[in-house]
Amino acid sequence: MTMEQLRTYHSSDLESYCPGHPENEHPGIEVTTGPLGQGITNAVGLAIASKNLQATYNKPEFSVVSNHTFCIIGDACLQEGVALEAISLAGHLGLNNLTVIYDNNQISCDGSVDLTNTENIEEKFKACNWNVIEVEDGCYDVLAIVDALESSKKSETKPTLINVHTSIGVGSNVEGKAAAHGAAFGQEEVDRLHKANGFRPEEKFFIPKK
Repeated sequence: MTMEQLRTYHSSDLESYCPGHPENEHPGIEVTTGPLGQGITNAVGLAIASKNLQATYNKPEFSVVSNHTFCIIGDACLQEGVALEAISLAGHLGLNNLTVIYDNNQISCDGSVDLTNTENIEEKFKACNWNVIEVEDGCYDVLAIVDALESSKKSETKPTLINVHTSIGVGSNVEGKAAAHGAAFGQEEVDRLHKANGFRPEEKFFIPKK
């Protein structure tokens, strides 16, 4: 993607490649999402399609299709019935070509998930025949996330959930609160966060050379 395309992130521009909810009119965006639960459901469908292509075209001496499907989900995604149906099907089919990265911050746009949920997500996935890999510090331990992603691709019989424990709005004045979910922080707070992390507030979409 170009820098100009990245600058349209979350804008009202109908031609944006980076809207709040991606749509499949642009090259490289294969499915339209928005409603909770659709991301993981589409990911399971894509992984099934990949398995079908592998069975159709791959030969012992020549692998044509070998891709791996990755999906990022949040807490509220797992509150949807369609997501749980897809999770169950993925485990039943043994979709080892599927990795789901769970941003586990225990917050939805309506508040803390413990308002409605008391379940053990890890055990639920295990019961559905999934591997579960824990990343305890998802805010700062990047190498642990990289290692988990590499490990997930080695699974031979099961899909994998990477349970990444994070804190929503980390470092901001609304860290750990629903107010950090999908709402602007305000320019003053954004400037403060830039400075706290070693960036210059006046530099927008800045990418260092190193």
